[in-house]
Amino acid sequence: MKKLSVLLVVLCVIVSWSLLSSHSHNDTLSQLLANQKLNNFKKELNQFNQLVINWKEAKVSEKSIQLAYKQLRNSYKQIEFLLEFTDPALVKDNLNGAPLPHLDKTAPSLLVLNPVGLQVLDELLQEPKDSITIQEIKFQSDLLNQTMQSYQWQTKIYDRYIFEGAFIALIRLFNLGLTGFDTPGSLHGIEDSKSVLLSLKEFLVLYQSALDARKPGFHAELMQMLSSAIQDLNKSKGFNEFNRYAFLVNHLNPLINQFKSAKHLLQIETMEEVNPNQSALNYEANGLFDPNLLQKDFYLKLPIKYRNEKTIALGKLLFYDPILSANNARSCGSCHNPTLAFTDGLQKSRAFKSDTFIQRNAPSLINSVYAERFFYDLRAGTLEDQTEHVIFSKEEFNTSYFDIFNKLNGSKTYAEMFKQTFPDFNPASLNRTTLSYALAAYVGSITSFSSPFDLAVQQGAKAQLPNQVVNGFNLFMGKAACGTCHFAPVFNGTTPPFFFESESEVLGVPEDASAKVWKLDGDKGRADGRYKENIPFYEYSFKTVTVRNTALTKPYMHNGSFLTLEDVVDFYNNGGGAGKGLSVPHQTLASDKLNLSKNEIADLLAFMNSLNDSNYHFEMPVTLPAIELYPNLNNRIIGGSY
Repeated sequence: MKKLSVLLVVLCVIVSWSLLSSHSHNDTLSQLLANQKLNNFKKELNQFNQLVINWKEAKVSEKSIQLAYKQLRNSYKQIEFLLEFTDPALVKDNLNGAPLPHLDKTAPSLLVLNPVGLQVLDELLQEPKDSITIQEIKFQSDLLNQTMQSYQWQTKIYDRYIFEGAFIALIRLFNLGLTGFDTPGSLHGIEDSKSVLLSLKEFLVLYQSALDARKPGFHAELMQMLSSAIQDLNKSKGFNEFNRYAFLVNHLNPLINQFKSAKHLLQIETMEEVNPNQSALNYEANGLFDPNLLQKDFYLKLPIKYRNEKTIALGKLLFYDPILSANNARSCGSCHNPTLAFTDGLQKSRAFKSDTFIQRNAPSLINSVYAERFFYDLRAGTLEDQTEHVIFSKEEFNTSYFDIFNKLNGSKTYAEMFKQTFPDFNPASLNRTTLSYALAAYVGSITSFSSPFDLAVQQGAKAQLPNQVVNGFNLFMGKAACGTCHFAPVFNGTTPPFFFESESEVLGVPEDASAKVWKLDGDKGRADGRYKENIPFYEYSFKTVTVRNTALTKPYMHNGSFLTLEDVVDFYNNGGGAGKGLSVPHQTLASDKLNLSKNEIADLLAFMNSLNDSNYHFEMPVTLPAIELYPNLNNRIIGGSY
């Protein structure tokens, strides 16, 4: 037995060394290939920059510039997934961020960053080439070149980066490539997608022997899946005609699964093992519409030990209890009714004085946790921060923490629940922090991905969706450009591929869409003088909320100006406020008409209606805790009376 034990130990050491050797070998080869592709990008960028510098003076043709730009994009897309995975700030701020000014979040005060990079170039290269445009193209090209010529990898390229980077690449390819987000001028997304998949094939070749040793035929199967996806991209008749739904179910989700399986076969460490709770993405998800693709734990800021059913149960009672308001008549549920997908069905929500209204309406809370910031003007940085905004608002709860705690402490049930839920805070277990934790835990639990569209995608290619819905999805993600702001799978403004930033948009929403002559709504949104982001390009900018459950969340926009979904689509089809003739200097929505036909509009509406989720179950409590110290409060209405 002793000899057998020694033999087993020796064998384990040999196998472990062999696996380690294989991984180290692959790490080295991956590093070499990554270096090669990075250097190729630098070379193409330098060549493009030289052509641009000599443009006009040396009679370089525009055709040569466009050809060099395509080669540049191809070389960039072959290495983008590793650049983005290892240095996301570089990609966002210097190489391929949206062509709009934005704030530097790392700066101690307001610092505006002007747009730079390939998306800016993509737009400029499609514009008429006057002297100003050419100078801007030269500036952008030179800036890119300067950034990259001295750039070196910020870290060694490990196996995990290849496979989890592939996960990022596939999400970006679908959400930002095939939608046209990455190429706002040229709509070059299909060609970009082929470059990405071809690059993944090259990296995958390095793992052939290791994969075959563990599961014969697996490597060939994955390579064939990539080839099949590329073939379908090659068959495309154009950007507007491409069948994105078929690509999603036949290629994208299966590839995500297969790369995950490859990682497991190779026994590569996971993101969760290396950086627990540091990613919004679940790298073990089965596809883009896996209900667990996004990790709630990333977005919630309350400590992990309080993210449990006990905290949620307490938060649920508080959410529907009007005791939180000054008049004991209004609760969170007054404006966020679960039967209306947690909205109130009003153009603008009722104010504390019930015969008046506040400035905006109540957005849906379903899946609202999947965001970086909250409220239409993004003024709250976390779900937990929302509480005090509502409590102190004279138009909403119109009260104070002192008054709330006085009433809650008058209840034996509430006192005991806070004590049991937050034992670390005893003897003062009821305080600002625990109250916000409980409410955030409940709101964070209000998630659902069970609409007919979700269920069909989760079943894969075997599922049957009406052609009208499929056509509508393809329009949403393509010609209609909805998917460039409402990102799948939540269909809100939380931006892929990492899903940790929330976008807002300037649409030019009218004060009254039913008026014969439109007037721009006076609400300045994100640039309201009360908040820290009072800068011109955020004037009239509002958070991009989800288009899920639209059947239950009308009327639409922050002011309820549009009474039907048809009105909303017509607004976008005509280029928003600017397209309708309003003066909206910083409108982020393109003012060009989409030229959607009546049939296309009908298809688009059919798709959005397929996102209505009738399977969610969020019901009000049956009873509320008694307030023994104040018996007159025990007849309060569950959910409030507003």
